Amino acid sequence: MELFTTESLPGYLRSKGWTGSSENPRVVQLPGGVSCHLFRVETGERNFIVKQALERLEVKVEWLSHPSRIFQEIDCLEWVAKHIDPRTVPKVLGRDDEHFLFLMAIASDGAENWKQCLLRGDVDPGFAEKVGDFLGRLHALTHNDVQIAKRFEDKSRFEELRLDAYLRFTSRKHSDLEPLFTEEIEKLSSARISLVHGDYSPKNFLVLPDGGFWFLDWEVAHYGHPAFDVAFCLNHFLIKSLFLPDCRDSFLEAARLFWAAYRAKSAEAGTLVTFPHLGRLTGMLMLARIDGKSPVEYVTSEDLKQRLRTIAKKMILEPVEEMKQLVERFMA
Repeated sequence: MELFTTESLPGYLRSKGWTGSSENPRVVQLPGGVSCHLFRVETGERNFIVKQALERLEVKVEWLSHPSRIFQEIDCLEWVAKHIDPRTVPKVLGRDDEHFLFLMAIASDGAENWKQCLLRGDVDPGFAEKVGDFLGRLHALTHNDVQIAKRFEDKSRFEELRLDAYLRFTSRKHSDLEPLFTEEIEKLSSARISLVHGDYSPKNFLVLPDGGFWFLDWEVAHYGHPAFDVAFCLNHFLIKSLFLPDCRDSFLEAARLFWAAYRAKSAEAGTLVTFPHLGRLTGMLMLARIDGKSPVEYVTSEDLKQRLRTIAKKMILEPVEEMKQLVERFMA
């Protein structure tokens, strides 16, 4: 598979008819993510994004995943646009299966990556509430849906990019916890409850100027256990509450509102996610963000890493019974 660069992409786009034969588009490679290359393309007529999946992910340890996962992402973007809200995802403009890439619309000027907002201390708990509501709607709408279950039954990318890279890899570094990790892996691997995004993280949200959002990166989506998405997102609020202690109250309020909104919306399909399972899984994912294949890049202090390990292990061994107890562990 040819990996395109800022130099080779213009000619390719012209050969596909995606830009005019005489156009010389401006191409800028965008930062972010380890599993794909993103390019912003600007022509005289229109602007768009090109996303190409990588076979070898850009991390320190070897991490391979077949780039065909990008087809799953395209499928999910189109499904969400049709069945939930087209304003919440970028529109797919074209695809090239041979090169494992697609074109998508570009966000309006002024859009910001939510992760970057949070890291500079711009924490809006109300936005976290919107994100929880959206996730609850996604899980409720797809709960026990036979057609969706069949359409997104392939869990191989989730196995490679999440269960192997996060949970199995981490469990080998903490042999005392390995039986609990093995039990959780089996639960996540076998569950067929709803459509799960698999990377429900602030880095995958664009905050739009009108207060809405675009939700990106559906390449590990699958039909599985909704608790994974909830824990994955909660984990980010909790880690950042310790990384930016001056904003701790805001991050913890974001966690509370996210969970409350999720629980209210997902209740339309019954009780999909419960404690203490959610607390234990959140602890496992927290430990994985320190000792897994994809550690949190902004946590560099050994003291903070050890503090997170200590809290995460307690969450695994002594799982909480409710959100209030979970938050309290981060307030000291």
